[in-house]
Amino acid sequence: MNYEIDKVVYFGYHETIERLKSATENFLGIYCGVQKAVFHALPKDDLASALRTMRHEIEYEKGRKNRIFFDVTGGEDLILVAFGMLAKEFSLPLHSFDVPQNRLIVHDDGSGTVKSSIDELVARSPYYKATANDVDWLEKVRMQGRIQKWVDHSISVTINLPNDVSEELVNDLYIEAWKCGCKGCTVYRDGSRSGVLVEAKKEEKPAPCNCYPEITPKRPKELECDVVRFQNNKEKWIAFVGLLNGRPYEIFTGLLDDEDGLMLPKSVTTGKIIRNYHEETGVKTYDFQFTNKYGYKITIEGLSHKFNPEFWNYAKLISGVLRYGMPIDQIVRLVGSLQLNNESINNWKMGVERALKKYIPDGADTGQKCPQCGQPLTFTEGCMKCNSCGYSKCGG
Repeated sequence: MNYEIDKVVYFGYHETIERLKSATENFLGIYCGVQKAVFHALPKDDLASALRTMRHEIEYEKGRKNRIFFDVTGGEDLILVAFGMLAKEFSLPLHSFDVPQNRLIVHDDGSGTVKSSIDELVARSPYYKATANDVDWLEKVRMQGRIQKWVDHSISVTINLPNDVSEELVNDLYIEAWKCGCKGCTVYRDGSRSGVLVEAKKEEKPAPCNCYPEITPKRPKELECDVVRFQNNKEKWIAFVGLLNGRPYEIFTGLLDDEDGLMLPKSVTTGKIIRNYHEETGVKTYDFQFTNKYGYKITIEGLSHKFNPEFWNYAKLISGVLRYGMPIDQIVRLVGSLQLNNESINNWKMGVERALKKYIPDGADTGQKCPQCGQPLTFTEGCMKCNSCGYSKCGG
């Protein structure tokens, strides 16, 4: 290969030149047809001296109207800084060759500008893709001190440290910066200030959903149950209130002396409501089970058939409201506001109200005013009472 290169001027540190001079000359002569190679040893800590030597060679060759390009063969920090400054000053293209690999790397696209392939040079750095925690922090300060000598005003470098560094290290960094003549030095320990070096993460907002979340879990096969008895217009009523985690989940209510008969001892106040699914017919049935005074379990099957079908269907609607977590006092108000057509169903409505009032927390607002003093009525032990004058809708 002959690149028609007449002369190569090599800049490097003394030990680097001693190590690579022979190999470099052989490569230039054999593969590039170079007739002359000049080697300049530069000081490690004198950027101004390096710039003067390199600028003198550039101006000499430009005066002879020779085409000039920069060739980077090493990773010396000071020389690379000088190369970058002069390449910009003289608008010079950049090539490089790898002596051990015997190959030329061209970074010039023909227009005299450096192409993106300079990334290949960057990849040679021992700190390539390193993070702030991977560098030698003291050496970073020393490098700043070397460059500081040739800066008119001042430069400052932020030293980013991990959260677990010691106070001694922070102290050493500031002392080293002072020894190196740095005019500015900043140390940041991870997490020492909020809002600094924080990764910005975009929160993905979920798409709007016009659906209602499931408030309560799926109904278990068995539910604990309270049995509530009461009288309404001289009629005996009974309500079975299924409880989930101690809160009403469903309700079945009707006349206790229904013609189909519901034989239940007066002593029974609790039990279980068991839901059964019959695969052959696809029908769900509800049974009530309790333990009698002798310890035997008694099951009343077909609870849904013991009450008036119309009552049962209304109860299913009320149960649906209970399952979605509506406050009990609000459900009582809702049931009380229903406009029903016949006396029988209105009696049922009052029975549901009576059964559910038991579960309203004491002190809940009823939304009604006391007929005697005009103050708000509140629920106390399931009864609407006035805390001001003592009036009670339950009497007494």
